[in-house]
Amino acid sequence: RAMGYLATYDAICPISEFSAHWLERYWGPQLSRERVSILYPPVDVHLFSPREARRRVILGIGRFVKGGGHEKKQHLMIRAFKRLLRDGLTGWELHLVGGSMSEARHRAYLDECRRLAAGAPVVFHVDAPAAELTELVETASIYWHATGYGTRDPILHEHFGISVVEAMSGGCVPIVVKQGAAAELVDDGESGYLWQTMAEWRRRTLEVANDDALRRRLAARAVERSKRYGRDVFRRHLLEIVAGLSEPRGQTSSAASASAPAPVSAAPSLSDAGS
Repeated sequence: RAMGYLATYDAICPISEFSAHWLERYWGPQLSRERVSILYPPVDVHLFSPREARRRVILGIGRFVKGGGHEKKQHLMIRAFKRLLRDGLTGWELHLVGGSMSEARHRAYLDECRRLAAGAPVVFHVDAPAAELTELVETASIYWHATGYGTRDPILHEHFGISVVEAMSGGCVPIVVKQGAAAELVDDGESGYLWQTMAEWRRRTLEVANDDALRRRLAARAVERSKRYGRDVFRRHLLEIVAGLSEPRGQTSSAASASAPAPVSAAPSLSDAGS
């Protein structure tokens, strides 16, 4: 019965190509492709000012949760970092920023992460204030993202990835798992790296950590790419979609088209949306 409501919608705006792909998989022919426009969420990229001097810090952001949602995989980050230390990485720290949760399973997970990190240069910023987060984003060198690794369930993958964009806007080089929508945000080899195995994850991290010229180049391009997800782009694209609702289907408002530059993936057809 609920699916019948789809016919009443004039516009359907998934927050990523990944989400659009799975909407088509779930809703099938009841999802009219001509009404679908990708509308990436607005990110406050203007709040971050990349600093020239960077610390030897790898940053991970996300709530410390176990089960029931998008796990940020901090335990895997700690294991990967400790392996890098054994392989010769020196002078670097892993900083994990995230909110704590009241449920016992989530508290137990945070305790597990602390035990796993014992003796290693791993710093926890639990329930950190915004100013502390901003400082880390603007001074860290590398950003790690592993949500969705090890699972094929799309519900558990990243559906967009705001923290990835924030880190990019602050000048961190994103090294991101090639799963879910987070993989849409990074041009592999141009504004960061995508990885599929933990060995590749570690290898890409070492490449950036050991080559400051490479880090600077990737970071500069990451900052530039992050601007595609700012509030100004969101506003222009949203206005374009709204203006198009007054036009017969299949046509686009010329005024809206003139005033609104195309976003990163401007209203792709669902057949082009990849997982």
